[in-house]
Amino acid sequence: MAQKTDATDFRKLDDYHLNAHIRLHEAFFKCLTERMHPNNRRMRYFRRKADDTMDKLEALRAEKARRKALAKG
Repeated sequence: MAQKTDATDFRKLDDYHLNAHIRLHEAFFKCLTERMHPNNRRMRYFRRKADDTMDKLEALRAEKARRKALAKG
């Protein structure tokens, strides 16, 4: 079961650190999905971690889009 990430935590980050978090989560997600193949015994673990990572990545991207919308006015 994926944990719900609180988006307000990401509001504390400045733009540089927000982008860094997005890049790191994208790299981690790519690493996890490369290891997800049917013969791997830890498939359930990688699937759960990928779900959690994708939830955080969606929250980070939503925060970035929110900031972009605020900057446009």
